[in-house]
Amino acid sequence: MTNDNDCSMCQDAIFTEREGQYPNKIAELDVCTAVLNRDWQFFRGSTILVFRDHVKELHHLTSELQRRFMDDAARVATALEKTFPGLKLNHALLGNATPHLHWHLIVRHSTDPHPRLSIWEFEFPKTGQSDEELIGTADQIRRNL
Repeated sequence: MTNDNDCSMCQDAIFTEREGQYPNKIAELDVCTAVLNRDWQFFRGSTILVFRDHVKELHHLTSELQRRFMDDAARVATALEKTFPGLKLNHALLGNATPHLHWHLIVRHSTDPHPRLSIWEFEFPKTGQSDEELIGTADQIRRNL
């Protein structure tokens, strides 16, 4: 992994240790690591897909790496849709807070308090999940990858 010493994602072992055991880790994919977003499990299954090397922008990748990144994102999105049928999946590629290429895949349901708003437009409960719950959700998604 090419990293940046000032980047929190480049310094986080969940993204840098391919063999590490983490309750919220879903999978090591072609060019990314997929993990459950611990803070957003109010939207059960919400995932962060982090590009393995330190890159700030999608357009900074070669065409081949862009395709592989998109393939990883589509693969995770398909698995989330299979795991949580009837959902609307929100995709967000921002990087304002953490300038490292990463994709948010946010699982939405009709029972959300504000299903037509982005999650940044309202307060939602920060539901802490146990390691066992995270492992169970990650396992469910992994079976559909």
